[in-house]
Amino acid sequence: MNINYTIKNNYIIVYPEERLDLSSSAYLEKSLRSLCQEYPDKNIIINLSRVPFINSAAIGVILLFSRQLASTNLSLKVTNLNDNVKKIINILEAEDLIDIYEDEEKAME
Repeated sequence: MNINYTIKNNYIIVYPEERLDLSSSAYLEKSLRSLCQEYPDKNIIINLSRVPFINSAAIGVILLFSRQLASTNLSLKVTNLNDNVKKIINILEAEDLIDIYEDEEKAME
């Protein structure tokens, strides 16, 4: 799995580039943990524009880091969901648990 990131203002913007499933969710978790340690004062945006599929394991990782960041007055936001990813999040009834935005700009407002 390939995960790139960039820093914009007070945000780390993470760009996963494959399916987020059981096998890749562990790598996502490791990457987010590393970024949180390297940049402890930054919020995180996960741009899912290149993610064709997400499962409950990856959603669990997103929720875990969302809660961890919230406990330090930071946030994790998710952007650029395609229709398939939106559908899966809705089926899992996680849309009220994840901070979802149309794009990065709206997430940074």
